Amino acid sequence: RRASELGISLQVVDPLKPHQLKDQHLGLQGEHQYENAGLAVALASTWLEKQGHVDRMPLNHTDPLPDQFIRGLSSASLQGRAQIVPDSQVNSEEKDRDSSLVFYLDGAHSPESMEICARWFSHATKEQSQTCSKSRKILLFNCMSVRDPMRLLPHLVDTATQNGGAL
Repeated sequence: RRASELGISLQVVDPLKPHQLKDQHLGLQGEHQYENAGLAVALASTWLEKQGHVDRMPLNHTDPLPDQFIRGLSSASLQGRAQIVPDSQVNSEEKDRDSSLVFYLDGAHSPESMEICARWFSHATKEQSQTCSKSRKILLFNCMSVRDPMRLLPHLVDTATQNGGAL
């Protein structure tokens, strides 16, 4: 309604589908990133259209994306968001090569984003446990001072437990 009042077009954007990436993975981890990628493609397409570069735009929402879009989406990174950082110093000193120390970095600003963080952590640690069962896994998440950690932490514990993760 507000967009109509202001004379602004409103577009509902669908999440990106994995097949649109031609077997490439998104650079940012987490299933929710397909929603963000869909928004990024829609924004870039709108800008390209306004600049007169219709030839560079995706044809539709079901075809694979142009290679330039795929390169951008698959190489995107944001330090500290769903980032996995093995401790190379500790890991090189370990006598038992099956043991390692891995840090999982993310942030949360709402109960919903904390649940997304917990699902990502649970999924990522399950994957790593298949290759390195003795790995010590540490989740570090950013909770800015304007957020209430006591409101967020129960969502982390509950969601990780529901998804088979250990905290």
